[in-house]
Parts: sequence; structure tokens; C-alpha cells
Amino acid sequence: MINLLPYNRRSFLKSSYKKRLIVIGFFAISLTLIPLLLVLGVLAYDQHLNIEILDKQYNNLKHSQESTNSVELVDQVNKINNSIDFFISSVNSTKIVSLTIEKILALRPTNILIKSIEFSKSDNIGILNITGISETRDSIIKYASLLDIKNSGICKSISIPVGTYTKKNEVPFTITCEIEYETK
Repeated sequence: MINLLPYNRRSFLKSSYKKRLIVIGFFAISLTLIPLLLVLGVLAYDQHLNIEILDKQYNNLKHSQESTNSVELVDQVNKINNSIDFFISSVNSTKIVSLTIEKILALRPTNILIKSIEFSKSDNIGILNITGISETRDSIIKYASLLDIKNSGICKSISIPVGTYTKKNEVPFTITCEIEYETK
């Protein structure tokens, strides 16, 4: 239908149509971009204010807690030191007991079966109760002499109940001995 119009009128319509498209496009873009830019600007300003507020609060907390933090820090360090001291003393006791048990087992004759070893301590003296079964009572006497410190054993003093000597074979026994050790 546009082809039926004269040339001048046709070119005028085409140019006015292009102008209208450009104006509508400009308004459409501006109506979407301007509010978007405004919203982004407001968000950026709000973030800037939030950062300033957080910085002020952080600095206030930092300055107000410096004095209390040092006291709390000293308390925490003391608690940690106490825990470390406890663990070190436990480890030292464990070394004494484990080395002692190793030596007890190394000195044991083959015909003696040890059922339990109990360890208790007071000051620098440890009490060992060794309970077991021996094939003969002579083996118990031999084992007691091996445990004696005079024979390169570990026990300062040894006691065996008299009831141990009543049986000759398959003798249940309890040997009580004292050992000395140093705590570091």
C-alpha cells in the first residue's frame, strides 16, 4: 500500500517512521536504564554506609576488649600450662611403669605365668604386686631373687606371703616389692 503513494510522500513516511522508532527505542532504553542506575547507586551508597558502621563497631570492640582480652588471655595460658604439666607428669609416670613392666617380664623364668601386675605409688616409692602361677615353689624363690636389686633387679625390698610355700606344684603366688624412682 505504501507503493501507491507518490515518492515524496513515501520517503517522508519512511523517515518519520525511522524517527519514531528511534524516539521509542530511546525512551524504552532510558525507562529501563535510568531506574536501574538509580537503584544501583542507592545500593552502593547503602553498602558504603554499612561498611563505615561496621568499621566503627569493629574499632570500638577492638579498643574496649584489649584490656579484658589480656586478662582472659593470661587465664587461658595458665589453664593450658596446667594441662600440659598434668600430661607431662602422666607421661613420666607411664614411662616408669612401662619400663618396670618390661624388666619384670624380661626377668621372669619360663615356668612362671604372670596374671596381673598392680602398681601404686607414694612419694618416690612404688609398690608392685605381681600375681601369677608357678610350676614349682622353687621357681617363685628364683624369680624373687632375680627381682632383688642386689641381683641387678628392680625391687628394693621383696615380700612373699608364707602361704605361697604350702604347695609344691602349680603354686599361685603374690610377690610384693618396693621400687624407687625419681620424678622429673
